[in-house]
Amino acid sequence: MKLLIADRDETERLGIRWLVTSSSLPFTSVLLASTLEETLKIIESERPHVVILELDMMKEDSFSEMKWRLADYVKKVIAITTEATFARAMEGIDLQVEKLLMKPLSPMQLQSTLKKSLLEIESQ
Repeated sequence: MKLLIADRDETERLGIRWLVTSSSLPFTSVLLASTLEETLKIIESERPHVVILELDMMKEDSFSEMKWRLADYVKKVIAITTEATFARAMEGIDLQVEKLLMKPLSPMQLQSTLKKSLLEIESQ
C-alpha cells in the first residue's frame, strides 16, 4: 500500500513519515509532497491508497482539481489543518475525508485513523 504525506512543513512531513515507518502499519511506500502541484502530480502518477493532506496548502482556485483527483485516484484521505474553522470542516466534508485532524497531531490519533483506513481498504 502507498501513502502520500502532503504538507508544507518539512518537519511535519518527516515526523509523520517516521511515525508510519517505525510502526507496524503495512505501507510499502511513503511518498512526500511539499506543494500542491507536487501533490497533484504524485496522486496521478503513483495513485496512493491513502493521502494525508494539509488543507491549508490548497488555494480556492485549485480545490476542484484536488477534489476530482482524490475522488478518481485515492481510496482514503485524512485531512490535517492548523485552523479549527467551520470553513476547513466544510472543505473536509466536500473532499469526503476519513477524518479531519488538528495540528499539532496526536501520534495515537493519527495511527488509529491510518489503521482504520487500511482495514476499510482491505475489506473492500
